[in-house]
Amino acid sequence: MSPTGWRGEARSRADRQALANARGRYNEAAQGWRETRIGRCARGALAIYSDAPFVCIFPRPAPALSRLAALILVTVFAAAAAAQDVAPVPRFASLRSDEVNLRAGPGKQYPVDWVFTRRALPVEITADYGQWRKIRDVDGSEGWAHQSLLSARRWVMVTGEIRTLKRAPEPGAAPVARAEPGVIARLLACRGAWCRVEIERYTGWLERGHIWGVYADEVIE
Repeated sequence: MSPTGWRGEARSRADRQALANARGRYNEAAQGWRETRIGRCARGALAIYSDAPFVCIFPRPAPALSRLAALILVTVFAAAAAAQDVAPVPRFASLRSDEVNLRAGPGKQYPVDWVFTRRALPVEITADYGQWRKIRDVDGSEGWAHQSLLSARRWVMVTGEIRTLKRAPEPGAAPVARAEPGVIARLLACRGAWCRVEIERYTGWLERGHIWGVYADEVIE
């Protein structure tokens, strides 16, 4: 029984003394038991003790990688990095921030020519140089931006005139919503001449020729 297991109050001085003596014997026995059992834990184990049964927790050693496995991992990561570095251009991306400086060249030492102030704006990457990307918007304004300010998430912009978002990828499908030129939509998929997009809380299909931010022969699933 733990010291907290004693209940009630002693009715006499003798009873109180007996209770104190019993508690003292318990504490001495418990302390000796703990010290003895701790010594039995292997080095490196975490000893946990209380009134509950004694527990020794041994950290599980991390599995050692064989030289072959390590070589495979290094090769995979190197290939992924190389693939990212040689991604084909041109390609579409979007702005990660509400304020992106476009510089005259690929570096902070170059002056700022333009400032894009619309998060998720679709842009086309036309050149790569280290950590810098040359981009342009739908109007043809272009400059260099750091890759950290760009996202691979695809967005498109409605162009031309007011476009009707369709429930299905066919001209006679029921309308879902109408979008004005300049509206930005999340690109979900493209099938033939139609692309599935999301505008605010509305999801539907727009003709590929009515949006900017996707190539005519690009397949998106």
